[in-house]
Amino acid sequence: MARNPSSTYNGVDVFFPINPAKRPGQNRIWQKVPTLYSDYHVFEANYDLKGSMFVVRNFRLDGRAQILPPAGHRLHGEDTLFAIEAISKGCSVFRCGNIVLKEFYGPSHFGHSKAVIRAGNAAIAAMYAAQGLKMNVMPSPDHLLDRSAMLVHCLAGKPRQVVVRKP
Repeated sequence: MARNPSSTYNGVDVFFPINPAKRPGQNRIWQKVPTLYSDYHVFEANYDLKGSMFVVRNFRLDGRAQILPPAGHRLHGEDTLFAIEAISKGCSVFRCGNIVLKEFYGPSHFGHSKAVIRAGNAAIAAMYAAQGLKMNVMPSPDHLLDRSAMLVHCLAGKPRQVVVRKP
């Protein structure tokens, strides 16, 4: 990516790698069109930001406002909050289908219950309710966010995929 000019990646504001612990894994993603992933950098809209690694465009260098989520959020979901703040500012959030995150395995301090996740997401939904963010309702998992109206409100007309030829 560093060999391409930064303008080649216009439209890619925030991106994160494939998390092999979440479906679909990289093998299924790459099976769709193998040459696409071997010859191009492929960015697909995905808002389930992986907090242990994500890349953010240098907005100041581009003369754009920085993404600074509310500092007072002390509940679960700081990575979700960052993605939602980016979306609220009209910025894209993508998963890069060419990079796979390899995390070290061991005891986790982030295995939260659905109740803890629900509390964090409910606080985030309240912060961005005016932009259409809300909690899912059953039968969808009710501890997760429903971003659908927010995406229409904030990202209408933005691409859901960016494909850039590898250098």
